[in-house]
Amino acid sequence: MIVFAHGSQCDQRVWGPLLDLAPEGARVSCLDLPDHGTSPDQPTPDPAPLRAALAAHVEALPDPSVVLVGHSLGAY
Repeated sequence: MIVFAHGSQCDQRVWGPLLDLAPEGARVSCLDLPDHGTSPDQPTPDPAPLRAALAAHVEALPDPSVVLVGHSLGAY
């Protein structure tokens, strides 16, 4: 599974062009980190809730063995 984590001031849509290039059958997952995109979470200057949201997303996957792809804040 490849998990994509977006950067600051972005949301999961930033990965759209890259996901379009994924091989057929590739297992990919994206999420909106707190206070981004469709996330209902409140803004926070603390990166801990962002890390927690990413960890919870990965742990909820059927197979939590992942390759994590991120940039900017998503690679924090």
